[in-house]
Amino acid sequence: EGSRLRYLGRVGTGFSAAELERLAGLLAARRRSGSPFVDVPPELAAARWVTPDLVARVAYGEVTDGRRLRAPAYKGLRHDTEPRACRIELVR
Repeated sequence: EGSRLRYLGRVGTGFSAAELERLAGLLAARRRSGSPFVDVPPELAAARWVTPDLVARVAYGEVTDGRRLRAPAYKGLRHDTEPRACRIELVR
């Protein structure tokens, strides 16, 4: 929504062991003290946050009424898209 980041949930599948190791290194270098989102759920108060400068492709079934992705799966990082250009694609 404009320049604000909205939390849409976690992605917990689609990662190979090698990709998890690679991402761990990329994310460790991007650690920050606070959330970049405007709407962090209370259950994530103790989460670790990173600067949102990477773009991932994520497949999902739908966006729920509670504004969460249903069945999200990681499909890889994108290098052809700027983070500020990202929008949720709602297919009707």
